[in-house]
Amino acid sequence: MSQPAGCSTARIVFRCQICSHVCPAGTPPVRVAVSTRSKSYRFRPGANRVVRPDVNGKPKVKYIDDPGGVGREVVREVVACPECAARISR
Repeated sequence: MSQPAGCSTARIVFRCQICSHVCPAGTPPVRVAVSTRSKSYRFRPGANRVVRPDVNGKPKVKYIDDPGGVGREVVREVVACPECAARISR
């Protein structure tokens, strides 16, 4: 017997990519950044569009430069159970 669309009785489960444990339904998956790297971002002229009202109340478009800089970038991310995520974040 088929079920109508959208009325699925199946519960979503997932497998922890760290301990390979199949987590029971209702357990929230946690995304954990396993490795990161340094990343430099270049200067971008006119990258951000900002709309603000002028003195008459009409919207005025202004393009603002993005200064760039240095930051961190996620290289690899895994889906983990809450226990493994807590153990890794310590």
